[in-house]
Amino acid sequence: MNHLATSRRLVILSLTAILASILSFTSLPQPAHAASGAALIARNLHQPTSSDPTYDYHLWVMDAVGKTNAIVAPPALSKGPISSFGGKPMFVLFIPPDRIEVIDLAKRTDRIYPAPPNPGLTLMINPEAPTPYPASAVLFKGGERLLFGGFTDTWYILDLTTGSYTAIAVKRDNQPFRYLPFAQSPADGFIYTNWSCRCDGPPGGVARYDLQGNGEVLDLHLGSYVQASSPTMSPAGYYLYFLAYDADQPLPSQNGPGISSNVIMRYRISDGTSSVIARAKPGVGIAAFTLTSDDPYITYVTGVSATSQQGLIVRVNLATRGAPEPLVTSSNYIYQPIWCGSTLYYGMGEASDKQYVYSYSPDTGETAQAEGQLLGCAP
Repeated sequence: MNHLATSRRLVILSLTAILASILSFTSLPQPAHAASGAALIARNLHQPTSSDPTYDYHLWVMDAVGKTNAIVAPPALSKGPISSFGGKPMFVLFIPPDRIEVIDLAKRTDRIYPAPPNPGLTLMINPEAPTPYPASAVLFKGGERLLFGGFTDTWYILDLTTGSYTAIAVKRDNQPFRYLPFAQSPADGFIYTNWSCRCDGPPGGVARYDLQGNGEVLDLHLGSYVQASSPTMSPAGYYLYFLAYDADQPLPSQNGPGISSNVIMRYRISDGTSSVIARAKPGVGIAAFTLTSDDPYITYVTGVSATSQQGLIVRVNLATRGAPEPLVTSSNYIYQPIWCGSTLYYGMGEASDKQYVYSYSPDTGETAQAEGQLLGCAP
């Protein structure tokens, strides 16, 4: 198989990963919840049309052997696409023009709140064609507060108990770009943000802010590596992981948007040092990764080789930095890997219009399949 075929394969892989990240509250990658061994999946029984713009999602729990059971969910979930916080079964829907709905499946609660001011900017929504889900938010430690931040100089914290908002004036250095919040560190309490811009600018970065709006841009010490996409906080809050590109290990020129990463880097917050902790084989990229909260692994999606169309999920032990351990190989594109307990779940593209979720057990090597869209770990 030639480089062009591999490039097309990686484009499809990337676009699928991008779509999955758009449908989730936080973009890929996302840390898994180790407490549960089952996945939360959704089946969409009705796609929106011009005459009926609503959705009809049914939620299911999928276990390691592919068995599914329907779960009771608030009926409001049929109003729009489902979003989740990195595996936590909490969903936020924007109800135009000025309300949001927060649904917590673990608590079985469903409540309407006023949207933060200027939702078209704060929630990164196009006012001309509003989307039913916010795109940038952080769930605070304890699960009782939500921070919304978008293309404004003000963030808003929603108290889920009282329904009141607290505003944070974000102080910047007259830069034309915004840093969009993606995590609160459990270690230092700072809000970590990734770079985004409605302008021409540098290829990405990370900043952190306190709750008074004071912030600093982090020097990620990329060296000869370029970009810093999909930044993710480690479960304990001591590291940032992100995708980068090593130009000395070039990808085929036909890769297209999104396929521009071939290494995963780790930034130690305490001393500001960075190092490469995973690297793709020559000629292929890394499309997505996920962290586990109960062992020292990082798991990522890559290709088998530059001359193969196969997708591959591997994991690397972060403590030993040993050789990547192959877990799953597929002839179809793989996206959105998530660990729920000791079981790996992932989505896989098929020739039909249906979406499928697969499970993989490292202990037995067995896989199972169920129809649906992977959302995270079940409550």
